[in-house]
Amino acid sequence: YSAQGVREARRLLRQALAIDPQYAPAWAYLGMTDTIDIGLKLTGEWDASRSGEMLAHAQRAIALQPDLTAAYVALSQAHGLTGDLDAALAAAQQCFKLSPNDAGCFYVLGATQLRMGHTKDAVRNLAQAMDRNPLAPAFLPAFYATALWADRQLEEALRVSTECLAKAPDFSRCRVDRIAALFELGRTDEARDEAARLVSLVPTMTARQFAAGFADGASALRERRAAAAQQVGLPLGAEPRK
Repeated sequence: YSAQGVREARRLLRQALAIDPQYAPAWAYLGMTDTIDIGLKLTGEWDASRSGEMLAHAQRAIALQPDLTAAYVALSQAHGLTGDLDAALAAAQQCFKLSPNDAGCFYVLGATQLRMGHTKDAVRNLAQAMDRNPLAPAFLPAFYATALWADRQLEEALRVSTECLAKAPDFSRCRVDRIAALFELGRTDEARDEAARLVSLVPTMTARQFAAGFADGASALRERRAAAAQQVGLPLGAEPRK
């Protein structure tokens, strides 16, 4: 989760496609790379104006190999980033239909359910993703920690977010979950210390950004998260553009 890592991933994937433009996995993982870059603003070279390219890469993978589960993971992530959660859920469900024991399918299904406010379903499916991936990449415990926090399993959310930071110390989402859990456990001083570390990594962080990602139907989760952020010293920030 760094600009250097994203640039290198994109370079290698484009190298693969130069060798074989019909290689569906490269298109799928290129779509995932684009989604990460836009969502986390890592390189500054990709933003929401390029969302069409991100979606096109995932769709190209599906056109080339309709049974490729990674392509539906990429498509679900891409739709989730654009805010089309119904499409994200449909892609996740298709992934699950193709491969009902795949960690990636459990991940995108749980991540989308989380954003829609279906916290218990999200916890269950993200736990299944974790169980199937004992060497889980950082994004899995990050979303799992958020789901545990949303379901008010605060001690578990704290444990998982701490493990996530051990894997990826610069991954801001893990620190956000740790702050939210610490605050709601009454460990306010620790939460404020973590908030200071977060701001050192993301100087533009606001309470609204801290609480971003939840659908309008899950506004209670968004408000709860924003309130915690303000209490540990983050400014509210401007309303997001519609």
